[in-house]
Amino acid sequence: MLCFIYTNKVFSTDSKSWMAPETFVFSFTEKSDIWSLGCILLDMTTCFVLNAEEITSLLQDIRQDTSRLEGVLTLMQNEDNSSLPLFSILFMMLQIEPSMRPTAKDLTDVPFIRECLTVAGASSVKLKKSLPPKIIDVLLEGGIESVLDFMQAFWDIEEVQAKAIQHLASFIRDKSALPYLRTFTELITFAMKTHVDSLKLQVDGCSLLLEILSQEVAAENLRKVGVIPDLLSILRNFLHNEKICLSCCGVLWSLAVSENNVDQALLKSAVPVTSAVLQEHLQNGRVTESACSALWALSLQGCLTENEYEPTTALLLDVLRMNPERPVLVKNACLALASLLRLSEISALRFITDSKGSGINVIKDAYHLHFDDLEVVESICMLTNEMVQYDEVVLDLLSQKMEELLSEIKIRFPSRLEIMTLVDATLLKLQK
Repeated sequence: MLCFIYTNKVFSTDSKSWMAPETFVFSFTEKSDIWSLGCILLDMTTCFVLNAEEITSLLQDIRQDTSRLEGVLTLMQNEDNSSLPLFSILFMMLQIEPSMRPTAKDLTDVPFIRECLTVAGASSVKLKKSLPPKIIDVLLEGGIESVLDFMQAFWDIEEVQAKAIQHLASFIRDKSALPYLRTFTELITFAMKTHVDSLKLQVDGCSLLLEILSQEVAAENLRKVGVIPDLLSILRNFLHNEKICLSCCGVLWSLAVSENNVDQALLKSAVPVTSAVLQEHLQNGRVTESACSALWALSLQGCLTENEYEPTTALLLDVLRMNPERPVLVKNACLALASLLRLSEISALRFITDSKGSGINVIKDAYHLHFDDLEVVESICMLTNEMVQYDEVVLDLLSQKMEELLSEIKIRFPSRLEIMTLVDATLLKLQK
């Protein structure tokens, strides 16, 4: 371990000697600070074998040739070897080219630096507990109860929780797991909250929660555990991660559409987070499809506030423009828009006056892409039927010749009662 003890030692090194090479031409970045820190560490580690003049000369020389450090290394090997682990780090920090130097975050990931910071009690460094991998594997060889007991006993060891979650996945489709689903959910969500910095654990945990929801009683169990706040927290922390957003939105959709709904306030808090997922992944069809499903379910439950109607309408139109080829996404986006237009004339007006173009053209394009998909066509009919309750929208529908499209739908689907009923009701309002 590096020891910073300087008995009877006075430093007279010129502070300019610690300046990075690029700073002499007035170029300053955080990498310049890395160089200066490296100089300070070099000064401190060599202070017992070099005098102030020699240190100053060394600091000036390495601005031209970092290899000069090798001579100091040879000198230090004849003294106390405890400082040697730091030399490889100093070579990284004292690279003449700034881009070749590590960042501060990179340095904290170096084992020797982490050890020093941990001993010093730095709050920014967490020392992970661990168990030998072979012991973890042996303890996970048992049945469901054994794995659950193991998770509870070693809740603070990330590797145990990650491997246990992977092991639990093998039990999910087994009927013998049904009595344990609530315990599964509690332990998985607790592990995800405890080890929030572990990306793999978060991804596997979200995927397993979605898998659990395929069981009949799972949604009720997830509500009892109170999983929604945890899911939203995970989404906020990992908004850029495709797999996490995909799974979490799937879980939200399942909870929102289930018969016995959770607290409305909880569901309402999911709206801005789901919208943020859509914004972040507009060009990712799989994620937007899942997020649209969740947003549709939330709109059906009346979870959107009046202030959210207009921006959500614009966002859903963007989703349709960016991903017109995905039928499930088109269906869910149209159904979500239908829910919004049913509630708000502001949404209806935004739909036809959006700065990127009228939503009428968007759904006409969607119909021409998916005219043979019953579910997509029905969702478009539902949306159109909501639009005709507003006079200004009716005028736009007529000017865009939507009557012709609706008549075409009648000819294509004469035996589909739901579609025929919606089309007839819409045409009747347009003809008035």
